[in-house]
Amino acid sequence: GVSDMVRGIPVFTEDRDRMTSVIAYVYKNHSLAFVGTKSGKLKKIRVDGPRGNALQYETVQVVDPGPVLRDMAFSKDHEQLYIMSERQLTRVPVESCGQYRSCGECLGSGDP
Repeated sequence: GVSDMVRGIPVFTEDRDRMTSVIAYVYKNHSLAFVGTKSGKLKKIRVDGPRGNALQYETVQVVDPGPVLRDMAFSKDHEQLYIMSERQLTRVPVESCGQYRSCGECLGSGDP
């Protein structure tokens, strides 16, 4: 028989910088997506944000020149993310709490 078509629901859209790669991770019951872009940026997105919406909570320039290539990988302890361009391999911390002055400010940004 014919199976029903599965339809996806977009959780995040980007018009300015084309997405080139994605890797997902569940951290403390939060679903996170790390998205690489054509311009060499990494977007950190909480896909289970408030009211069911995705929340982009950080953008980092990780490779220059871009684009970020398709395959990204976590370190064994999931504390680092390895990202490649055609000429560069970059290691990026998954958490960047040090950029905030307090835990409340970090959590207020949407970063779990």
